[in-house]
Amino acid sequence: MMTEKMFKELDQSELEKTIGGKNKDFLIVGPFDWLKKNHKPTKHA
Repeated sequence: MMTEKMFKELDQSELEKTIGGKNKDFLIVGPFDWLKKNHKPTKHA
């Protein structure tokens, strides 16, 4: 439950930073986004 909230917040903030052109954030969002898609296919946004 707590992980979901963290993922949600991280996804939004980190994703925006990644789009801005931040390699560091991209490395963080990459695996997290992949895990989210594989672990929460029903919660895919």
